[in-house]
This record gives sequence, C-alpha cells and structure tokens, in this order.
Amino acid sequence: LPAATQAFIVMAVVGLVNLPMALARTRQRALSGNAWLAIVLMGVADAGNILLFFGAMRKTTLADAVLSHSLAPLFVAALSPLVTREAFRARTLVATGVGLLGLALLLEPWRSPGPSVLLGAAAGAGSAVFYAGNVLTQKRIGGAISPSEILAYHAPPACVLLYLALPDGGLALAHGQAPWLLAGAVGPGALA
Repeated sequence: LPAATQAFIVMAVVGLVNLPMALARTRQRALSGNAWLAIVLMGVADAGNILLFFGAMRKTTLADAVLSHSLAPLFVAALSPLVTREAFRARTLVATGVGLLGLALLLEPWRSPGPSVLLGAAAGAGSAVFYAGNVLTQKRIGGAISPSEILAYHAPPACVLLYLALPDGGLALAHGQAPWLLAGAVGPGALA
C-alpha cells in the first residue's frame, strides 16, 4: 500500500475521531486568526514530514532514513530561541553540534554512498525540517489550541496535500487491508 495512501487514510480518521472533542472545545471560545494560521501550517508541516520520511525509506535503508530524520530534535533545539523566544544557552549550541557530529559518524558519509542513499538522507533531513516546524509551531502557539483541535483541524490541509501525492488508483485497497489500516488509524493513531 503506498505510503501516501496510508497517511491520507490515517490522517482523515485521526481528524474525524477528534472532531467532536475539537468542536466542543472551540464552542467554549473562538480560535484567533493566529491559531487558525498555526493549524494550517501544522497540517502542511505534517504532510511534508510524512511524504519526505516515507520517500526517504524508499530511497535508502530504514536506518539511514530514521537517522537523517533524527535531525529534528537538533533543529528544534537550535531554533527554539528564535521561534519560541526561549533563552539562548551556549550549551544548547554545543550539544547540537555534538549531536550533529554523532549523526554524521552514524551515517558515515565518507563511505561514498550512491546517489540513492544521498537522496534518501536528504529526504529524511527534509522530513526533519517539517517535523521541527510542526513542533516549534505548536510550542509557539502555546495553550491557545487544545490537542483535540490540533488533531482535528490540521487534518484537512494535510489531507489535501496527501491526496495530491496519491498515485493513480491510490485509494484502492486490496481485500483485507482496510480493517488493519482503520484499526491502526483509530488505535495507535487517533486514540493514542
């Protein structure tokens, strides 16, 4: 099953399951224009993260895709002072540099990897950028948006982008795939 298909269905289910709680919360107080903008940005970031991460897994090994995606915490740490106005600490910069060096040692770029490995690692790093953007946006908006509102309302913009990435016949499920996909979307997806 194509990754975009899985992601589209899971995102739609997560959004729908959380919609009643989100609507109840939104009825208690209106969301600001900044909150709605943050929700759209989180949807775009989630779709970008998903598409690039699964693209990385197609281009390179699972280990390299995950390791390159592991740049996300480094991006969050390095950009937090700029985005969330947290106090800058020199040790954060040092720790980010050490983390980057450790990641480079694990990926072993000096082993002259093929173009597929480099493209996969670049896609993994791109997914890390989107993931970090999502985390930083959530942190920046703070308590203005509840978790159920984020999950329900960021799903439509993410689903639009994921739908555009579907291959021809991408929503066609083989016999027996739908129950497993829906169980995963509801259990570890929406309810978690």
